Amino acid sequence: MMKKILKKILTKSPLDYFFYIKRKINGGGNLLIINYLKIKTTDKKHYWGWKEELTPESELYQQKAKKMVKELSYPSSHKYSVTICEEKKFMWFQVAKVASRTIYGMLKKSGIYLDADHPYRCHYAKNVYKDYFKFAFIRNPYDRLVSCYKNKVLRVNHFKFSDEVWEEMKQDFGKFVDFVGEKNIEKCSVHLRLQSKLIDLNEINFIGRMENFDDDIRYVFDKLEIPYKEIMRENVSEDKTSYRAFYNEELKEKVTKIYAKDLNIFGYDF
Repeated sequence: MMKKILKKILTKSPLDYFFYIKRKINGGGNLLIINYLKIKTTDKKHYWGWKEELTPESELYQQKAKKMVKELSYPSSHKYSVTICEEKKFMWFQVAKVASRTIYGMLKKSGIYLDADHPYRCHYAKNVYKDYFKFAFIRNPYDRLVSCYKNKVLRVNHFKFSDEVWEEMKQDFGKFVDFVGEKNIEKCSVHLRLQSKLIDLNEINFIGRMENFDDDIRYVFDKLEIPYKEIMRENVSEDKTSYRAFYNEELKEKVTKIYAKDLNIFGYDF
């Protein structure tokens, strides 16, 4: 598993660096991030000799480096769960609990081949996909949390609670909210994490909303010139109770604090 992406790794001397850009393969072998390039500045062992002249070998390294850096596929600064289609040139940033299975089903029903079907938490090569249409779908954070509770707590013990704690969670949504409130909401499970951290907001072209799903998914398909098929919703809860029924004022305030960033960025309210 790669842990260092495009980082300067100090070797024997501070003037010798390795620039790493690793390869991430999915299924058919599509390239998300390319291999590494070694750049050596000098073979002198003077630790702080930043102004020393380069050796002939170092000069050659530098010349090659300048050319290759322009061609390198700089990885994204954060990891994302992305689906990529080379033919239609799109990248879909998946947000957990926001119609992912439904969108998958629609794409497959339309005959779209996904080169990167479901890469999970990986860096992507930004300049390779700079011209791709990038989209994502989001959901009201209050509603999304209730959906997670129904699917990942009431239905299954996804978060691996002890039997005793799980039973308490199933009986009291408030205890689940307290559990979420203790998490680092920017780095925890994707089912709980801020939606704004699951999308590269600096690169995204379109953000659809669950509350306007039919129109927004049609816009995406029309934009990509993908045949639009009838929506067949998948992984839909049979419980049609409004998410608002799960909240009292105290819980509303807690969740507002937890998801304040998403509420502000995406303009949602209760």
